[in-house]
Amino acid sequence: MSLGVVRQNPLLQFVSNGSLVVQILIGLVAGILLAFFFPSAAQYVDLLGDLFISALKSVAPILVFVLVAASIANHKKGQPTSIGPILGLYLLGTFAAALVAVVASFMFPLTLQLKAGNEALSPPGSMGFIIGVLQDSAETALNSSTDVLFTAAGSHSRDMGPISVSP
Repeated sequence: MSLGVVRQNPLLQFVSNGSLVVQILIGLVAGILLAFFFPSAAQYVDLLGDLFISALKSVAPILVFVLVAASIANHKKGQPTSIGPILGLYLLGTFAAALVAVVASFMFPLTLQLKAGNEALSPPGSMGFIIGVLQDSAETALNSSTDVLFTAAGSHSRDMGPISVSP
């Protein structure tokens, strides 16, 4: 009795074993094709996109913190650092992104036409206050993930007590 070897599709094997850049490009092309040929499917996939972006926003500060902490922890005394070129590339990239954003905003100007009246709707009774408090709390918590990280790190370090470093 021989055990059968499961052969994987070569295209699937190429995608799963390929580089991350290739996988991202394939995902982008697949998303563009889906939106072009099946525009009504966008409303169903929109939730997945929103979840992915929210997860990415919540993980990014943690990832940056871990990478910086690992870099600092692996630095040896007397080891040369190359922070100058890194900061230069950062500033150049930030300036280039801002320049592209400004040029794109002039290329594609937005004009908003208000269809509804200018009157404000008010919720009944004291519900406006309650809704405002809940909405402000949720927005503040979602928009300040960095504050949450530093608060958690500070309270964790306070609980751990003083750190002694021995050579």
